[in-house]
Amino acid sequence: MKKILLLTTLFATLFTACSEEENTPEIPEYIIPENDINSVKERISLEDNQELVTYSIISKDSIWGLSKDITIN
Repeated sequence: MKKILLLTTLFATLFTACSEEENTPEIPEYIIPENDINSVKERISLEDNQELVTYSIISKDSIWGLSKDITIN
């Protein structure tokens, strides 16, 4: 009887320790304000189907982001 109780406790502990919810990293939802960007690393402009597409790779305080601006002509 003690072995069954011990095994049940062991499996319950392992199941709790291996829960996926605790191991899933949180994705930060931080948006860098346009007037607070320290540097623009790369800017690429492409014209396709009368649309000007500008991609900007930005960084601030070790946070990297990609913005995409579309201007329809």
